[in-house]
Amino acid sequence: MSYLQLNHGRYTARVSPSGAALAALTYDGADIVLPVPDGEVATGFQGKTLAPWPNRIHGASYRVYGRRERLAVTEPETGHALHGLVCWQEFTVIAHSPSQARLVTRILPQPGYPFTMRLLVSYTLNDRGLHASASVINQGDRSTPYGIGAHPYLRCGPAPPDRCHLELPAGARVRLGAVEDELDVASLVRAEGTPVLLDRSRVDHAFTGMDQHWSVRLHDRRAGLWSRLSANSRWMQIYTGDRLGRAGVAVEPMTCPPNAFNTGVDLLWLRPSGSHVFTWKLDAGYSKRG
Repeated sequence: MSYLQLNHGRYTARVSPSGAALAALTYDGADIVLPVPDGEVATGFQGKTLAPWPNRIHGASYRVYGRRERLAVTEPETGHALHGLVCWQEFTVIAHSPSQARLVTRILPQPGYPFTMRLLVSYTLNDRGLHASASVINQGDRSTPYGIGAHPYLRCGPAPPDRCHLELPAGARVRLGAVEDELDVASLVRAEGTPVLLDRSRVDHAFTGMDQHWSVRLHDRRAGLWSRLSANSRWMQIYTGDRLGRAGVAVEPMTCPPNAFNTGVDLLWLRPSGSHVFTWKLDAGYSKRG
């Protein structure tokens, strides 16, 4: 499957029609997301669009309209349904210019999700970085449960993430009931906007409570390079990429928390012909070393 190449100023990007994924993004030639090498499968969901739910549906089942819907188990070790239905679905490219790509797909009724959606994903490069948006329309005749997210892994060029500092937005807190592994998450939360050296910290948790417009920054102080993801979603997942050799830090903006199809927390319901737009941004730069 061919990638779509984007270029603008100091930024270059590659977009994959498989899952409308951001396969690579560089700034002055340095990777600011963990890239997917040509010809390889994105083993850690790198850059994938996560819809019609992000994260997990526990037990791969939920109730809607008075019946129990059962999804395919896509995380065998937990028995959960992971990251939606479009991660490996081929999107149709409807526009491609030197600095923009637009891709579209449909989610058709299927076992576990008997609803019809049209999903349009757009990536645009400009002087201020990469701007991503996902627009969905309910094409069915019933209100539809829905959530969306994205799954890029931040990097600071060749620097191992463990030598980088991670800066969370002020007010970010772990979702109620999350386990704080070895107190790593607690140390991040207490920082409230202060950069924390990752150095073997292990995190795989959902956060909420951020300001309306928030950002997460990964900073290699030795080289001065930083990468940053910004969004206005109410939730994000931070994952230190332990199953990928800690090669990048996943920062996943999400409209809802894990298992929202069962808890209802921040779950979106789209009326027939109703629509929703989800946006996020990636940029990078250099700061004074030290």
